[in-house]
Amino acid sequence: NNCKWIPLEEQALNRRIPVTNKSGYPGVFFDKRMSKYSVSIKKEGKQIYLGSFKSLMDAIILKREWEFKEYGKTLYEMPTNDEIAKKVEELEE
Repeated sequence: NNCKWIPLEEQALNRRIPVTNKSGYPGVFFDKRMSKYSVSIKKEGKQIYLGSFKSLMDAIILKREWEFKEYGKTLYEMPTNDEIAKKVEELEE
């Protein structure tokens, strides 16, 4: 049997990154009002704010640290510095 039942919350982590995600990393978004990158997660049906940073890299690192603490692994690949620089340019236009 190759089917493994897992909780819905964990299934949601296996989804692709939505095309509407402009930061390139799930849970990290640019907050135009604060001009910072914010990090939030959804756990047990509740949105939890983790923090805001001037740097996209700092926001991604926080999200990855949370993933590792929560799941014992990071869930998504770390973007390269070039990819991050490109996203920053796009978001700040």
